[in-house]
Amino acid sequence: MQLTGCALGWGLPACPGYVIICLIIVKRTLALFFILLGLPSLATAADLIVEKVWQHSPVIVYELPEAEDRADAVRYVESIRDELKKGSAVLDASANDSSLERKLKGGFILYTTLGEKSKLLRLATSTLGWELAGGSFHFRDLTTPAGELKLILVGKNPYSHGYCLIYAAGSNRALAGINGLDHGTSSYSIYRGSRLLREGNYDENFIPRRERISKAAALEDMNQFFKTLRRVHPNLLRSVTEDSYRELKAQTAAGITGKLDSKGELPVEELASLLYYAAAYFKDGHNLRVLADLAQRREHS
Repeated sequence: MQLTGCALGWGLPACPGYVIICLIIVKRTLALFFILLGLPSLATAADLIVEKVWQHSPVIVYELPEAEDRADAVRYVESIRDELKKGSAVLDASANDSSLERKLKGGFILYTTLGEKSKLLRLATSTLGWELAGGSFHFRDLTTPAGELKLILVGKNPYSHGYCLIYAAGSNRALAGINGLDHGTSSYSIYRGSRLLREGNYDENFIPRRERISKAAALEDMNQFFKTLRRVHPNLLRSVTEDSYRELKAQTAAGITGKLDSKGELPVEELASLLYYAAAYFKDGHNLRVLADLAQRREHS
């Protein structure tokens, strides 16, 4: 049987894990709250990685304004083809407008600038929510001057169900050398000149992997999770022993340690997954409404 999650009012599948995770998610901002409510589907979606899309993109296309240094930018694109993608076709988007869909539906690498005439850029990144205003580039909580910007990211192929790779800069001149910036293992990298401002991952649905947290923060959230279970559930240990409860808590802590990267951090969604399965251990949906109400009160407090 599938619960409707009526206490939350969103019509989502519900179980103790979903609601208990709210306690962690609300602490990490409302945006992350909505992402982690869909944890099972989120966990199965693979990240979009620049280097993987590069490998499967047979065509290079450029869309550059008729402005200063355009010829140099075109020569740069052609040199990248000769050095890194030998045999790939190089297309000028403005000269192939009527045939772009046919030529690009199999995947492409786009070199372009940020501007109103960059149609392919806007088509491929329409779900990401960036904008230009007053000479500045805005993306989520980042605002930076557009002139020195260099943006490398995976986008949606507007002509198929696949993806494309985008190299964009604030000007034709700034585009030259963009491949020399450190990138490849994430979904997007944002630079101002040679300085990395932001990088991160999103999955095949362009849902961001928003946050990595330290071991200390993860353990703090885990302890809060178990304390909340004991506080709101009238008979939490009805079906498990005290020893089993302590063992579950120790195993969850060990799971956190096992997920740490070389910096001693782990993704928030990995923590949420561990807590989800810890909640499922009790096989009890009693706390659904209580924890939903508690999560909402914390969000508005």
